[in-house]
Amino acid sequence: MYFYSAYGFGIKSAIALPGFIQIPKEDTKVSIHLAPVSPPRTTPKEGVSIDKLANGLTIHWRGVASYKIIRGREIFITPESGADSISTLKAQPFYGMAIAAILHQQQHVVLHGSSVEINGKALVLLGQKGMGKSTLTAALLSEGHNFICDDVTALLLNDPSGTQVLPGVPRLRLWADAVRAIGHTPDELSLVSPILPKHILPAHEQFKNEHIPLQTIILLERGDTIALHEMKESEKMLCLLGGQYFAKYYDALQDSDHKRLFHSLSTLAQSINIVKLTTPRDLQLLPVTTKLLEQYIR
Repeated sequence: MYFYSAYGFGIKSAIALPGFIQIPKEDTKVSIHLAPVSPPRTTPKEGVSIDKLANGLTIHWRGVASYKIIRGREIFITPESGADSISTLKAQPFYGMAIAAILHQQQHVVLHGSSVEINGKALVLLGQKGMGKSTLTAALLSEGHNFICDDVTALLLNDPSGTQVLPGVPRLRLWADAVRAIGHTPDELSLVSPILPKHILPAHEQFKNEHIPLQTIILLERGDTIALHEMKESEKMLCLLGGQYFAKYYDALQDSDHKRLFHSLSTLAQSINIVKLTTPRDLQLLPVTTKLLEQYIR
């Protein structure tokens, strides 16, 4: 067995999760088991599909494995026939969908975004796939700021001192051009998996393994110029609804989940600063973008 921590809780796992913070054997809140998981109800049209259960959900990754996540405490995994040797690929949902499902079941607000600590406050980057959330996070780290999480941002809303961002797993996933843009060499970094040519950038040295107060959420969009734009209240709510982790899999959540999420996101939209950042698709402009964000946060 392996023992880790992430997002503030201990994990006991039957499979290795490289990059997770290792901890001594102790009481754990989440357990990961190798055990049978029911096959998908229908053949997935995409590589990944999600089915709703009475007490959780199942994730089916075609050609890799099936995962059952229940009650915010247990994850069961069944590798598909012939996929057993691809250990790095089997582990990938535990950096994204599986850990997001656990956090969601624990009643956290889970956003599909990356987070950085700047001057003691958390900056969350949201945006559609390919908008550069991880790349901009890595660029901010190269400017000396601290890492909180990548891809999965979990919020604690009921803290007496205000909304907090929970510390995730200290690593980022970057394409080769983004790795070069922030001054690293792709060949010196491991690949995510044999079939996903993203590189893993460790972030242990700048990892903030503690709750960080949330200050600002930035929605990334493409534009002709680098600029920050204020948003109307209705735009902020739409930003958060589209940015919550399971927005694409609406039917996989319980009706009670939708009500809770809507209420939580509405509260967040009214209490947290949310702005839009437009940027051209040009990695050479990363220093300009990071400087603008630093000035804005200050």
